[in-house]
Amino acid sequence: MTFRPNRLQLFAMIMANNLGQMGFLLLPLWLDAAMVTHEISERGAGWLASIQLAAVALASLAVSSRVDRLPWTRFALVGVLCVTGGDLLAAFASDLSILYLSRAVCGLGSGILISLATAIAARSERPQQTYSIFAFSVAVFTLVGMLAAPLLIERFGAAGVFAGMSMLSLAFTGLLLFLPGHPEGETKTEAAEQPSGFIILAALTATGIYQLALTAIWTWSARIGQGTGMSLQEVGFVLWLGSVVMLAGPAVAKVLGMRFGRLLPIAFVKLIMIAASFLVAYATVPWMYWTASLLMPLMVLFGQPYYMATYAALDSRGRVAAAAPVFTSIGSAVGPIAAGVVISSGGYPGIGWLALACYVFTLMLVLPAAYRPIPEKKTDVVRDTQNQREPRGDRIIV
Repeated sequence: MTFRPNRLQLFAMIMANNLGQMGFLLLPLWLDAAMVTHEISERGAGWLASIQLAAVALASLAVSSRVDRLPWTRFALVGVLCVTGGDLLAAFASDLSILYLSRAVCGLGSGILISLATAIAARSERPQQTYSIFAFSVAVFTLVGMLAAPLLIERFGAAGVFAGMSMLSLAFTGLLLFLPGHPEGETKTEAAEQPSGFIILAALTATGIYQLALTAIWTWSARIGQGTGMSLQEVGFVLWLGSVVMLAGPAVAKVLGMRFGRLLPIAFVKLIMIAASFLVAYATVPWMYWTASLLMPLMVLFGQPYYMATYAALDSRGRVAAAAPVFTSIGSAVGPIAAGVVISSGGYPGIGWLALACYVFTLMLVLPAAYRPIPEKKTDVVRDTQNQREPRGDRIIV
């Protein structure tokens, strides 16, 4: 079963995803601010980021296993309240133990929101287009965040950025009440349409390893930028500019649609990401950092709709899409630790080689799923027989 969300429902889905992603999108800035405020070492900072991302994985696992039975709106409210409370606790954290606890609470809420948003989008009538809209909104959200966060940090320190994220989550809590209602009368997928468990596991594993490489670089991007001689404000501007450029990624993906399938765009993204990863890892002058910082976000959000469309092809009911954040979060949790080990051993250039291995391996794993076509979804637009109007957006389309 699929549905066609109306504008308010789509906006609620977008904000649920954005609020869930917020802690990761602003990770380099709030992590650097926390390191300064609380005098945390690089290894300790890696664990701080990993605790939040591991909590995201746990919450995503719990949600994905029962997404067919959960009351979506109620759980979305629980998720956003966890994000709000976790960030608020971090803003007033007086010692490291409270800070670690706050990131765990925030991570649980983020995992709930991301899993619900991706599962609901997978049930939409055109999942690839829905995910393109998701990616575009994430780019806009990041654009605003990268502009505002350095100002809050400069004036209030780490407490400023955590308090700002908390207030933003609280401001949009009411909007989540308009999430689509849980569809009823779910039909079973025919056995012939179900891919093997190996194909599903391979695709999800590829997602986790891909995210490991992204997070390994993203976590230390602010530090790498400062190593080229730029100030934190200049690094923030570069990351903000990357947020501007990446707006083109989902826009191009939406225009192209499935014209070139899923495999070709995914392979193209891998190749560009390998080049950009080496460029940033070996960056010694600002232009190298600038180039990589503009290429990577553009490619990430260009490829994201094709990854999510792959999950929809594996299971149109949204269970695989809801499970994807589990693997993404595991990769994100391991990424900062793996990067910390690599950096301690051979410096920042080691991240480039780590990324190369990850991207090549993920391309091999995702091949079977990327070839699989999206099952055609039957739609029957029911009209109001008296007024001849289109159905409401929350009506289920069979």
